[in-house]
Amino acid sequence: EATAYTVLNRLVQKDDWYLVAKPHVRSHEIFARAGFVTFGSTTPGHATPEGGYEKGIITTLYGPASSGKTCSCMLAAINAVKEGKKVIFIDSEGGFSVERFKQITSDYENILKGILFLKPMNFIQQKEVFEKLKDIINEKIGLVVVDTISMLYRLELASAENAYNVNNELVQQISFLSEIARDKNIPVLV
Repeated sequence: EATAYTVLNRLVQKDDWYLVAKPHVRSHEIFARAGFVTFGSTTPGHATPEGGYEKGIITTLYGPASSGKTCSCMLAAINAVKEGKKVIFIDSEGGFSVERFKQITSDYENILKGILFLKPMNFIQQKEVFEKLKDIINEKIGLVVVDTISMLYRLELASAENAYNVNNELVQQISFLSEIARDKNIPVLV
């Protein structure tokens, strides 16, 4: 499996070579040990970024509308909750569909109990949410999802007299997320 090979090479480079000597270990177990939150899918050939989302960094998902970005975030959230962690899901455009979530997991009621939804309505509220995240994130949180960071930014930019200030505000918001990812060693999906 190409993605497992990539992770194994990374582990060898970090002197975590003992995993290479265990061929019976499945790739999703390797990814978990390597500090990834997986999609929860072990299907060979499934298009996942290196088998999952790396902890301690921001991972950006991008693509055209209806390309599966929100669904990928849902899969990662489901797996994080199944691993005993809580998820913070910031939904700025109302793209989270409970009906779609029910199609993805039959245990949706229990999984939803492990997800805290935040729904900022404007760019100022989005900033306030990111600022507060630093205070509320603890060892129980295993994933932060921002779906999407650019929606409210685009709306603010369209009505702003000074694009420079709006751009600086977005940079500051991304800086908050980066600090959370690094300091708390959790993945942040944007």
